[in-house]
Amino acid sequence: MKGRSIESALGLLLTVLVPWLMLWPGTTLQSLLGGSHTVFAEIPWRIVVAQSWLDGSPPLWTPLLHSGSPLAANIQVAAWYPLTLLFGLLQPALAHNLHSLLHLSLAGCGIYLLLREHRLAVPAALVSAITYQCSGFSTYYLANTGVLATIAWLPVLLWLTRRLARVNGAFGRAALAVACYCTLVAGHPHFAVLGLIVWAGYAFALLRRADFAGPFVAALLLSATTGLLLAGVQLLPTAALYSAGAHTGPMSFADFAAPVSPLQQLSFALTLRLSNIAGHVGGGEIAFFGYVPVLLAATTLWWIRHDARVRHAWLLAIVGVVLTAGEHTPLAKILHELPVAGFFRAASRQWLFTLVAVAVLAGVGAHRLVAGEKSPARSRDGLITKGWLLGGAMLLAHTLVFRLLADQVGRRFFVHCRSQQTTDPLPFELAEYLSTCVPANRFLAGV
Repeated sequence: MKGRSIESALGLLLTVLVPWLMLWPGTTLQSLLGGSHTVFAEIPWRIVVAQSWLDGSPPLWTPLLHSGSPLAANIQVAAWYPLTLLFGLLQPALAHNLHSLLHLSLAGCGIYLLLREHRLAVPAALVSAITYQCSGFSTYYLANTGVLATIAWLPVLLWLTRRLARVNGAFGRAALAVACYCTLVAGHPHFAVLGLIVWAGYAFALLRRADFAGPFVAALLLSATTGLLLAGVQLLPTAALYSAGAHTGPMSFADFAAPVSPLQQLSFALTLRLSNIAGHVGGGEIAFFGYVPVLLAATTLWWIRHDARVRHAWLLAIVGVVLTAGEHTPLAKILHELPVAGFFRAASRQWLFTLVAVAVLAGVGAHRLVAGEKSPARSRDGLITKGWLLGGAMLLAHTLVFRLLADQVGRRFFVHCRSQQTTDPLPFELAEYLSTCVPANRFLAGV
């Protein structure tokens, strides 16, 4: 038992360290994790918010954006998210990189602990965590601080829910309420809604265990309600701001659907490049989950009739793929008419569903491989799986070559963004604040 605890702890430690090692140029401040959007919007917003809090006044308004603009009511500046304070305590590049790496570690720990709760082996849980952390989806959103923070809390929500189903205690309920709060105020409402949909589906699947259904439902409702009430400090001003805006209805169907053809989806999933840490990423890389994880996930098809977890995960994966097709699927029209759903754009964001499913399925496939379990349908699955993994390893080696070359470009990208500020129009006038209030040597430290 002690040996297993040590093994599990080491696996968790490795899960924490993976993003810091994978994004070493960002860890050592040789480059900024993100792109121009990070420089022009994400960092300036958060500096103003954090400095306002540290000065003892709520960040309600700033005269530095347009002709004056609200801050606390703008959910994307994450004024009520605790880790936003990093941007007032540390120099900007360090604060942003630390913020990003902490959330990638948090996401990996959530997936790892979730699969350990489901009694999967340590290597299998580690595979699942790395899949979530290192996917094109997660690294693509390094350029959007709020999105990365929001999707990092989804695995934590799932883990705490599973743990609450096993141990229904006050601490578990409080932790789940805090996770709900952080998901809602981390900085991106669309991904918060998508994450809560996955969470609700997972909780519903757990309810099939009738022995704890009543107390479990009560604990879930209490935690979710508490988290929602706490997040009201952000959600109510945001709703008031939106209702006072010029556009108060759903998005147009063209903006909502953001069509991606099935052929494009296939090319995205088979892309031969990993996402670039400097933000030089194409939209297709958001759908790249890694060759080895996808192959491991594919092996679970042999257990789909015998394992409820596999069936649920495959259903979630299929839903994600179908919804990202936008206008190429009739479901888009239906979804556009649903309450709340029609207020968000970019169907490609629903790759989040598929990412969660692939990460879980990759862990299940790895567990079957490590445990040496044979498929109920086939006796040659071990040989076939090893052959697939060998092919995946060769393709992974190919992608690493592109990754190393991309990192060399990334080391100089941040300096390039700063040089553009003197010649290119700024998307946000607030970026000028960053240029004037922070000395250049402090802003570019380590780049």
